[in-house]
Amino acid sequence: MLYCKRQTVAVIEGTRFTTQYNFFAEFETPKLSREQMQDRLNKSHVLIIGLGGIGTWVAQGLALTGVEQFTLVDPDIVEPSNLNRQCLFTPQDIGESKVETAAFKLSLINSSIQTCVLQKKILNKEACMEVAEGVHLIINCADEPSTDTVNRIVTEAGYVCNIPHILCGGYDGHLSFLGPTVIPGKSACWHCYEHALDKQLNRAGYEHLLITPSHTQGGNIGAISAITANYHTIEAVKVLTGFVAPAMLNKVAELDFLTFGIHFRNFKKRRSCPLCGQKQKE
Repeated sequence: MLYCKRQTVAVIEGTRFTTQYNFFAEFETPKLSREQMQDRLNKSHVLIIGLGGIGTWVAQGLALTGVEQFTLVDPDIVEPSNLNRQCLFTPQDIGESKVETAAFKLSLINSSIQTCVLQKKILNKEACMEVAEGVHLIINCADEPSTDTVNRIVTEAGYVCNIPHILCGGYDGHLSFLGPTVIPGKSACWHCYEHALDKQLNRAGYEHLLITPSHTQGGNIGAISAITANYHTIEAVKVLTGFVAPAMLNKVAELDFLTFGIHFRNFKKRRSCPLCGQKQKE
């Protein structure tokens, strides 16, 4: 039988991001070094709304990259049905607050992490603006009352506060939706996407269907949650470090896990958009 000697905390801290530095080295420029990229991650404050099948994986992924400050918002407690797809939770956590449990689990990944937790729903722009104060990135992973509704709230708050935001999609069966990355002043907002979608569906004679909330009859497996979430996590690292431009600006995508196909759809900023368009600036 082989035994592994336990490393000291000092050794672990000294080597924690070695391979990540090696990754960032491929994207270094005279103006942005690998050390600066990592430092940006370490100093970032990320607001994650919703700690379900997407939010828990996003939080874990960002904690692993070195993000050290989080605000976590979710109204729910851990339930048995969460355990097949939501990381950070175990059977021992059933009945406990999701945000409190997640904050503790993140601290086990990195003891330097500081977390503000709020056990509540975000139901309007004002509530989102209040919890977003001082953050560098908002990531919406909530699906109540619907993903679309919370995305509208987050994009409105993000533009008012000038905060980049990632509007995560969700999944239904074998399909998964990747939402856009929005940078105020540079990209189109969620309203522009909805306007483009409505025009497309009207021309085709279809009706827009909301993503099934996971707490109702929606079905999923853990691997789909993890893959969907990690697409958004990589986008978050791009936004926070600047090592490369985000891929989902003015764009959404649909993943089909039966065929491994991915279909991208572009949309444009509307000049007449009251939130991000030219008339808003005027």
